[in-house]
Amino acid sequence: MSDKPYYYPFTPTEYESIDFAINNFSIKVQAQAIRKMHHLTQEDASAITGISVSTISRIETGGNVSLFNLVRYLHRLGYEIRIVKKGTPNEQG
Repeated sequence: MSDKPYYYPFTPTEYESIDFAINNFSIKVQAQAIRKMHHLTQEDASAITGISVSTISRIETGGNVSLFNLVRYLHRLGYEIRIVKKGTPNEQG
């Protein structure tokens, strides 16, 4: 895992204040599928990402979790979340 700082377009406080509905976007289902696709237990994912098992559990069950921790967890597993304006064509890259 790299010690390089991550670029975030928002401060942690701004991430915390963004109102998002984790259940509405099925992020919990996708996060769990990503972990299982890599044959990782929550404990394995915690060791790799530095995110606590309890936070990973909350991500995967739709519990209260900050967007900052969600982005950090998925980023460290090699994924990202993109927020785009409605009606914007889906672009890769």
